[in-house]
Amino acid sequence: MKKTLRNILLGTALAGSVALSGCVKQPDFENAKWIETPYNGEIWSGYMGENIPKTVANWDKYQFAVGLHNGQGSYLENYRGRTIKLPDLDGDGSVTSGNTKYRSSQ
Repeated sequence: MKKTLRNILLGTALAGSVALSGCVKQPDFENAKWIETPYNGEIWSGYMGENIPKTVANWDKYQFAVGLHNGQGSYLENYRGRTIKLPDLDGDGSVTSGNTKYRSSQ
């Protein structure tokens, strides 16, 4: 009886977590405004500065989309010291690079 109850509860918990993960709003890179920032060798601060769910899948999508948008695939090393564009995924009109917030010029 305990084993049956345990399996039911585990199954319900797993089904609930799968259902909830499907409800999390996904970042919209296609419709995001892209803002120019200096590239200091990392984009993690840009990702962390956006008000989006912090998941491994979203971080992977962020890295890929930023590299693709800047014409380098997922490799941005050649851009160190130059300007790249980061997506404003939360629509607040700004992105973060390092410790600095950058706003759209429009």
